[in-house]
Amino acid sequence: MRPSGIPDLIDRISNEIEASPGRAIPFAQFMRLALYDAQDGYYAGGAAQRVGRAGDFYTSVSVGECFGKLLARHFIASQPGLDQIVEQGANDGRLAADLIAHLPAGVDYIIIEPHPNVRRRQADLLGGQVRWVDSIDEIDGGIRGRFICNELLDAFPVQRVRRVADEWHELFINHEFEECPVPITDAELREEVARTLAHRALPDAYTTEIHLEANAWLSSLMGSLRAGAQATIIDYGHEADDYYSLARSDGTLRGFREHQQVAGILEHIGQTDLTASLNFSRLAEIAGAATAVDQHHFLIAAARPWLAEIESTGAAPAPETQRLLRQFNTLIHPGLMGRTFKVLEIAR
Repeated sequence: MRPSGIPDLIDRISNEIEASPGRAIPFAQFMRLALYDAQDGYYAGGAAQRVGRAGDFYTSVSVGECFGKLLARHFIASQPGLDQIVEQGANDGRLAADLIAHLPAGVDYIIIEPHPNVRRRQADLLGGQVRWVDSIDEIDGGIRGRFICNELLDAFPVQRVRRVADEWHELFINHEFEECPVPITDAELREEVARTLAHRALPDAYTTEIHLEANAWLSSLMGSLRAGAQATIIDYGHEADDYYSLARSDGTLRGFREHQQVAGILEHIGQTDLTASLNFSRLAEIAGAATAVDQHHFLIAAARPWLAEIESTGAAPAPETQRLLRQFNTLIHPGLMGRTFKVLEIAR
């Protein structure tokens, strides 16, 4: 049966499948096409409103400016004299605007964004307050200040693997748009599976994700951080034992459309946000960093001086402060965003 979604995109994916050996492509290749096809992928053009009430999902940034305010305070406190911010995955530029509003004047704010359409959308909001580069490699001298990305890595294509007869197989998408297990032939994937899964007693049919692209991205980022630089990676995910628990027998990959989780990840192709939680234990291992903390504890620590300032006045908070406090409570609430999101900090 032909899947639902954008017809032209489905046709292009079908053509790639038909031209591939065995009439099947790795799931990561399918995910890349579904999200990033230049014409009809979910993120095509960068103009569509995907975040917030009118979109498909909420982020900490869409809650309000409190998130950027607290991040800016944390950056300044942990890096006195901070004069450079590098952001990747800046979406519409809202986090950049919120950070800039609370950073010292003259901070060199750089956004890594190769797509002209996305840059234009960011420029509409930010004007001349930032400058753009296509990649980290274009930043002269590397990153000397603070790198920040918020909900970037969860949209990286992932490899799907499944336990079949006591062996791990990679999942492909066949000509009928069904997942089918294939013996792993890719050496890098085989090595990563051995590192992360070989020692775990998991049953047949157990399915999960491997994040080769996110791992490679982080390794590249580490090579760009100069002495004294720091990085903050914010996304949703789990520590390894939780990630590969028996309770997650079908992995963490899911699709969202109009704030609802879709029934199947192969439905509404090009119209659905495909996303997978991160294995923060593996990222911390690559970065040589401490374990990630959840957003609840991270923001409470970052907000402590601000909350003390409010309390020290002895007066009821002004309406504007009350509004920010409501945002703060949403950001840290364990049942909302506080436990879902993790923060991994890296220091050189």
